[in-house]
Amino acid sequence: MPPAISEQKAPHSPSAPARGEQLRSQQKKERILEAAELLFAEAGYEGATVRRIAEAANANVASINYHFGSKHALWLETLQRVLDGIRDEAIAEISAYQGNASAFIDQALRRFFDYFLEREHHVRLIYHGQARGDSEVFLRLSRPFFEQVYAFFDTLNLRPPAGIDPPLALMDPAYALLSLIHRRKELEILLGGDFRDPAFRDRLLRHLSTMAHLLLGLPVDTAFPQD
Repeated sequence: MPPAISEQKAPHSPSAPARGEQLRSQQKKERILEAAELLFAEAGYEGATVRRIAEAANANVASINYHFGSKHALWLETLQRVLDGIRDEAIAEISAYQGNASAFIDQALRRFFDYFLEREHHVRLIYHGQARGDSEVFLRLSRPFFEQVYAFFDTLNLRPPAGIDPPLALMDPAYALLSLIHRRKELEILLGGDFRDPAFRDRLLRHLSTMAHLLLGLPVDTAFPQD
């Protein structure tokens, strides 16, 4: 007699109302993160209260506790979200590399200048993250990004001048770019220009490119050639 065939239940799938509730919950979490980005950037960790973030996200404090558990956990996820965006830009730029280190540096500087100019609050958030007492946490979150960039530059076989540490040679132009964006209003007054004006933008990028070329041992006369 053949063995009885046991009935197998179909895998459980959420009902339409349940899926709708999950979608609304995810949308609320996204709104909280977007509000947190802006308020943490504007007021810093201490100044951006949970209540202010909840109000800006059209949510309540209980929602923040439900999705993140605490203000500090929300802060860390907000930082991670910003750093992930920067990492994705860097990976896209690295993927487009075509064998010319000088051209790559100029294109990367141009890309990130425009990226941060459109997201100045990300720069302020990064500065707040570095200034906080938990800066070690910030470095831990950003380490995977820097490791990917360093690994890529190792493949270029660049020869910085004696006394120049390659990781620092990469970090100096990067932090100089962040500093320019962070001090945009001040520099526009001091230098009499507009960061969104193409000629003034190229002036700043040429300065950063020359710095990077000198530090990385590349010919300076190839730095950010004029169109």
